[in-house]
Amino acid sequence: MAKFKIISSNELTIPVMKGYKMACCDCSLVHNINFSIIEKFDHKPNGTFKYRIIDNKDYAIEFSATRNNRSTAQLRKRKKNENNID
Repeated sequence: MAKFKIISSNELTIPVMKGYKMACCDCSLVHNINFSIIEKFDHKPNGTFKYRIIDNKDYAIEFSATRNNRSTAQLRKRKKNENNID
């Protein structure tokens, strides 16, 4: 069985860039996540922009995650209602 690093809510972590595995705390789903570092340019007034991927070993990503209890409850309620419709 794969071992996962336990990360507390809102704790910053530096993941591997490709094939990072994140397990959800209460549903036991495991998500494969890939990251890229980008440089944004040519910003438009509507908020869009062009970007290029930076492929440099000197850069890394740092992120944190926390469960949104309200949104989680709303989504679970909606899924439960969808599954109970005959």
